[in-house]
Amino acid sequence: MMNRITHTAVALACMAMLHGCKKDDLSEAPVISLEIVSDYSVVEYDNAIEVTINYEDHQGDIGTTDPDEHSLYVSDERFAELDGYHIDPLTPDQQSLHVRGSLRVSLRPLFIMDTDSTETTRLTFELRDRAGNVSNRVMSEEITIVKE
Repeated sequence: MMNRITHTAVALACMAMLHGCKKDDLSEAPVISLEIVSDYSVVEYDNAIEVTINYEDHQGDIGTTDPDEHSLYVSDERFAELDGYHIDPLTPDQQSLHVRGSLRVSLRPLFIMDTDSTETTRLTFELRDRAGNVSNRVMSEEITIVKE
């Protein structure tokens, strides 16, 4: 009887360890951080802001071959809509590779919405992979837009 209890306990412990090591424990969604924003003061319609975003994705399914599909989304806090940017695939389709690196993106120039000579905003970034998983969101510091 004691032998049977010992075997059962060992089997349960092994199953618990295997369950704890499942691949599902790895994040399905990419993880990003904002490394560099080139300018925090820009002239409207003139200066394109360049950002560098660090990423990590355990499946490596970031980016698409279709230039009309967007993977990086930028939200200007003044607007409800997201602005999308295309990213080329970081790994071939159907390959599950752990990737880590940085993306450098040149954003479209900002503009002032009112008749004021200056306006401020913050930009929020998120990355979506081919499986539809959405990364964490990261926000820039305040950006000032000025009329020339």
